[in-house]
Amino acid sequence: MAEFKLPDLGENIESGEVISVLVAVGDSLREDQPVIELETDKAVIEVPSSVHGTVLEILVAKGDQANVGQVLLVVDGEGASVAGPAEPVAQPAAAAEPEPAPLEISALSSIAVSLPELGEGVDAGDVVSILVSPGDSVEAEQGLVEFEIDKGVVEMPSPSAGIIKQIHVQHGDHATVGQLIVTLEAVVAEPTPVTAPQPAPATSPAPAPA
Repeated sequence: MAEFKLPDLGENIESGEVISVLVAVGDSLREDQPVIELETDKAVIEVPSSVHGTVLEILVAKGDQANVGQVLLVVDGEGASVAGPAEPVAQPAAAAEPEPAPLEISALSSIAVSLPELGEGVDAGDVVSILVSPGDSVEAEQGLVEFEIDKGVVEMPSPSAGIIKQIHVQHGDHATVGQLIVTLEAVVAEPTPVTAPQPAPATSPAPAPA
């Protein structure tokens, strides 16, 4: 709580008579708001408040003699402002969820992997290492079989990701370019078919009046 005392009224003025009380208990008081009117020897003056808050008690009445420094009223706290109604907090708009992309239909496709060109003038090679087994999952460009040719050992990569279905060569076999080496079962994504819009039924023209 805070007490509001009668301030200095001017040179050689130590008191005055209360001729009007301008606030009531329960009022919201702001700084510089007139509180009482005093009649002094020189004039009638309004005494402004130096505090703000809610008026809890008024200690003077009309006709009282008030002295400088005397407590005139009590408020709920010096510097305590009266809070206005709380402004509603704007809620952020819910973000629109992106529409799911059309699903793709996956289909299994068998890919016959044949021995590719091994280099200029090289049309065959010996199987020196089989790097995968039936049932293995492989990535695109992953090595499947190693062949030894005149110039060294080369690795045959997988053309696609998938699962090894069958291996058609064995270690030590002599394989020629174009020969079937591995059968790969790959997952191929097919685009979702789009239904074409149906044309509107044609309307027969109205018969012309006779």
